[in-house]
Amino acid sequence: MKKANLISLSSWLGACLFVLAYVLLSFDVLSSHSVVYHSINLIGAFFYIPDIFIKKAFSAVFIEIIWGSVATISIIRIIYYAN
Repeated sequence: MKKANLISLSSWLGACLFVLAYVLLSFDVLSSHSVVYHSINLIGAFFYIPDIFIKKAFSAVFIEIIWGSVATISIIRIIYYAN
């Protein structure tokens, strides 16, 4: 498989993970205070960044960095306050 196809596939996977997290949250399958919910968002951001970075869509890269940072901070807070 070509590198460009892998990057495109990665981007689609990231987008699907964002939608999955939103659907699971909206239908009360996951809580917004769940490590799983924030982990799905964090992984989605990691998968989405390469494609938009290569396309030089730097505003989207910025959003994904913020998205991933919020997810990371939320995971840390959930784990910290659980103990």
